[in-house]
Amino acid sequence: MAQIPDHIISDIRNRADIVEVVSGYISLKKAGANYRALCPFHEEKTASFNVNPAKQIFHCFGCGEGGNAFTFVMKYENISFPEAVRLLAGQYGVQIPFTGGGKLDDETGKLYQVMEAAATFFSRQLEKTTTSGPARDYMKKRNFTPDLVNLFRIGWAPDEWEMLTRSLAESGFTRKTIETAGLGKISSRGNLIDHFRNRLIFPIADVGGRIIGFAGRVIDEEQKRGPKYINSPETPIYNKSRVLYGIDLARTRAREANTLYVVEGYMDVISLHAAGVKNCAAVAGVAFTPKQAETIRRICDNVVVVFDSDSAGVAAARKSLPTLLDAGLKARVLSLPGAKDPDEFVSKHGRDEFLRLAAKASPFPQFIIDNVMKSADLESVEGRVKATKEVMPFLRRIKDEMERSEYIQILSDRTGVGALNIQKETKSSTPKTVLRLKTTSLGNTSARSQAEKILVRILLDNPHYLESLASELSADNFTNQAYKNMFELILGAKERGITGTAGILSLDMDDTLRKSLAGLSLQTGLFDEADMEKVAKDCVNRIRYHPDERRLRLEEQIIAVKEGKMNKFKEAQKKYIESRGNRI
Repeated sequence: MAQIPDHIISDIRNRADIVEVVSGYISLKKAGANYRALCPFHEEKTASFNVNPAKQIFHCFGCGEGGNAFTFVMKYENISFPEAVRLLAGQYGVQIPFTGGGKLDDETGKLYQVMEAAATFFSRQLEKTTTSGPARDYMKKRNFTPDLVNLFRIGWAPDEWEMLTRSLAESGFTRKTIETAGLGKISSRGNLIDHFRNRLIFPIADVGGRIIGFAGRVIDEEQKRGPKYINSPETPIYNKSRVLYGIDLARTRAREANTLYVVEGYMDVISLHAAGVKNCAAVAGVAFTPKQAETIRRICDNVVVVFDSDSAGVAAARKSLPTLLDAGLKARVLSLPGAKDPDEFVSKHGRDEFLRLAAKASPFPQFIIDNVMKSADLESVEGRVKATKEVMPFLRRIKDEMERSEYIQILSDRTGVGALNIQKETKSSTPKTVLRLKTTSLGNTSARSQAEKILVRILLDNPHYLESLASELSADNFTNQAYKNMFELILGAKERGITGTAGILSLDMDDTLRKSLAGLSLQTGLFDEADMEKVAKDCVNRIRYHPDERRLRLEEQIIAVKEGKMNKFKEAQKKYIESRGNRI
């Protein structure tokens, strides 16, 4: 795989402020010189995930994960380093020169590129009045403004068999790439035909804004005998269980409001967004999954479920709640009167009425209790017990004991079943908390190892000391393998013109070393920073000092005296004095 030039990586890193990058995924709070959050890479109750804007790095003091902006995107998105570089390059307007006649140099990258090319194709087709008349009429009826169309990159797939696949092939994409991306499929005749035809196209993006799939909606009455929507098939970059439609556009506002409205359909998201409710996303026709819930947890703490008012919508809301709660989210349920879905409601009543009702949305336990009681037979013992048992699995998921006790009392009052009995049954099946151990600290605490640790820590922020203080120092002088590896990285980075911890962390290294390096960079209290240069000198002397070397120099002096070679004696004496001076 061809390498991306260092200066390109450096340019992207300089533009992609780590606080802004991380804030696009999780909610950060200012804490002194750093920003903190619950770590997105392990389960924790106390925030130990730190982002340092001055050094442009992050480190979790709980699980040990750490790195720069590229590392965070790699870990969060589960992608490779080149893919993370390209993702941030796209977001921050940096052009990356590709090898091989302009083609991407890895299979995953080709998929992202072909999806972007397809989105552009669909958008251009929508602009052509000769083929998109019905689509344009439909959008006019639905009050789609040009700004809204551009924001969601809505497009049009003409009623042609090979128009998209032929266009992509002419742009240099292989048949294999087009088929793997789910944009084309093999016909009975063996030729490649378009997956989407005669449909309004809604591009589906990941959290970072990359196009990963499409949804196509019919607008022709003759087509409505089939499915209203068809989606891209599962591909290496498109997994329905991970997707929330519109999350890329919603994440900033959701993070600010600490709330995300979760709806069912594409049109619900677009209509709410048009009405000014921009912190909304859709599950888009699939059952709510733990992966979707985890995506939300990294953005905000609160979720308002706004599913359709029919029985299927209520069932979907009930099914979604346990998934949200297990992810540690606070969930409420919003029922919209007089409308079948949010799209219809905001069209009739507008943003203010939606937000007024949303403020009164029922907490999930109250919604469950009310919903179950509607159909419960509360006149019989069997009916009351049955209703109680139906609610109990939801109450068990409430982690706060006081809150759980309050809802147990409400359930008891509604059913007549004793609160103590409900409490006992609920506690018996309450999930146990999983404990996670912290990673061990670096190396030993001997004086020499401590000197190596402190010197590496100083050199990370002051690489110029390599010339003024540590010019005679080599990696062979280090005894602790971890610090030796770090020193070699700092030397290698300097030779390539790379300075600073964030830049060094872009170099190739194993996970253990990267985590240790990020953690050491944010460690405080190791030395008196007001006297840093003297501390660095002392560390260099300590690292260079070897007791065996002094003994050798002394023996050289004795031999020179016995042989009567005064010049040799003076030289040996000078080296001996230097060796003593290296000891602190």
